[in-house]
Amino acid sequence: MDKRIDVPSVDREGVVYHVRPPTVAERASFQAAIIAEGGQEISKYRLLDALIEGVNALMPSDEDKEQREAYLARIDQHRADVLKAVEVYDQSDQEDEKVREDFLKAVATPKDIEELASIVSEHYQPYRRLVGEMAVYPQRAGIVAARMFLIGWSGLDEPFTRKLGRVEDSTLEPISPRDLAAIGAKVRELAQPSKATLGNSRSARGGSRAQEPSPVESGTPKKAPRQPSTAAGGAKSSE
Repeated sequence: MDKRIDVPSVDREGVVYHVRPPTVAERASFQAAIIAEGGQEISKYRLLDALIEGVNALMPSDEDKEQREAYLARIDQHRADVLKAVEVYDQSDQEDEKVREDFLKAVATPKDIEELASIVSEHYQPYRRLVGEMAVYPQRAGIVAARMFLIGWSGLDEPFTRKLGRVEDSTLEPISPRDLAAIGAKVRELAQPSKATLGNSRSARGGSRAQEPSPVESGTPKKAPRQPSTAAGGAKSSE
């Protein structure tokens, strides 16, 4: 009998979804199925690199050099903070709730970087595209996870059925998008039980001025970023 892991509903009290852990062989097929559905996991490091590219693209002129360099330095600092938090987490008891809370707080995007990222997203299409892909990935991964590894539920009146080892999409209709994302997150955790998937740390250690793409997210100086100008000599919008 398959081992059963319970995933409480995010949206409905008393509803619990039951999944089974992926086998070693199924881990690869699970990832392949997500990709086939159009899902692309965007690491924090990759997103930071795209933000760096956006800052450079939107502020290319010499008159913007001082502020551009300040933004890039802030991104570098945030990258270093994230890497340090990952190293500490990897050496800690990851089952400890306090350890997990401290880790999530340490890798969270600071407000000043969020402000910069918002402006770059508005004016730099490559960054905006990655943000969009990152937003839809949890649900896409959740749909695939439910199809492959959902083995039942409690607290829902709708019948649960599996056919040929899979759950059909019609059976998944009662599950909310947030619950699908929760199912996907749990299955991904089970597939990599001791890994914090924040990206390729070797690539992440590159500086913000490196031209080779590597994984990461975003950064800014302490003053709020000004709106990039589209006038001659100012920042350009990339659509």
